[in-house]
Amino acid sequence: QNKYIPKEFKNKKFDSIFTSNLKRAIQSANLVSSNNKIISTNLLNEIDYGKIEGKDIKYLESNFPNIVKNWKMKKDVSFPMGENYHDVELRIKKFFKKNNTKIVNSNKTLIVTHNVIIRIILGSAFLIPKYDWFKLNLQYFKIYDFIFLNGKLLPNVDRKELKKIFKNV
Repeated sequence: QNKYIPKEFKNKKFDSIFTSNLKRAIQSANLVSSNNKIISTNLLNEIDYGKIEGKDIKYLESNFPNIVKNWKMKKDVSFPMGENYHDVELRIKKFFKKNNTKIVNSNKTLIVTHNVIIRIILGSAFLIPKYDWFKLNLQYFKIYDFIFLNGKLLPNVDRKELKKIFKNV
């Protein structure tokens, strides 16, 4: 099969691999690893959009105008029957607390997850206000390197890449 694997993933070896439970994350992890030790967890799932899953901003504005109004006031409100940034941030913290030992004892860990998760990790690390996290410019199938030290994630991203990520903030 002819499957596209970005060059930055080729010839990389990972001691441990974590993914969200979503099929596309697991498939992506399988592309870069022949290792059957991939651990899937719902703690790394994308934000739960609740009733607006698959809908666009116009639908949200028409059907849930208070959410958009609250966002404009820089409030972190939940999607109807879904999550907000705070909820997802708690999941991420739980993931790292639960897997701290495995990550620390691993030479290289790969985490395959989704945009909102990565935005929250980067936004938190760089002390970006929550209301600006959605502005972070991320690329798909891109490695964002971090060092896990004393229970904290420290970004190890070069300046050129940081400029791209923060260009809209």
